[in-house]
Amino acid sequence: MAQMVLGIDLGSHSVKVARLEVGMRKVEVAHLQTLPVPSGPEPQLTRSLDALQGLELPDSGVDLITIGLPGDKVLQRLFKIPVTDARRLAAMVENELADDIPWDIDDVLFDHAMAPQVPGHVLVVATRSETVGEVIQACEALEMTPRNIPPAPLSYGPLLQHGDAEGVTLVADIGHRLTNLCLISEGKPVTARTISRGGFHLTDAIRRAFQISFDEA
Repeated sequence: MAQMVLGIDLGSHSVKVARLEVGMRKVEVAHLQTLPVPSGPEPQLTRSLDALQGLELPDSGVDLITIGLPGDKVLQRLFKIPVTDARRLAAMVENELADDIPWDIDDVLFDHAMAPQVPGHVLVVATRSETVGEVIQACEALEMTPRNIPPAPLSYGPLLQHGDAEGVTLVADIGHRLTNLCLISEGKPVTARTISRGGFHLTDAIRRAFQISFDEA
């Protein structure tokens, strides 16, 4: 029996929602929905989450909900750490992270994984606890419980696992105001970055260069 999975992409211009039927051997897109993000003085993440109020959920329910955390809310680091004792790795990562991030380590949620493509390095992602709390609270208000809240910039690896996963690939996902870059080796992410520039900024540059309206650009 197929599993119903709901994937949510919190964009700055619109929120994209894909409902997938995941079986043993195939994945089918059952439904796609685009929700416009309302304008206003509220922070970008808050407005993107508000857009979920227009979400159409199936009557049969959903087995798994995963919602990508926008890249500008996540820090990614590739630390060179000599791993001699796996049991001490988490503590070593926490010490490195505490010296590297602008937040108090007690206010942070983080995870890490060895980077086999870069020997002796550990890939670390971190975000503020209150950011994850805001996402969970918004979902629970709609009677949804997300099981996965992965960092969006590191979510592109599985896209290549079903194709040609050999060699190194750089994925560039140009959004409205943000661009995600993800370096993938053998189908697995090595590192990622989010740039605070997107399609909006490109269109605005064309508008200014040619002295035309934003719609014309």
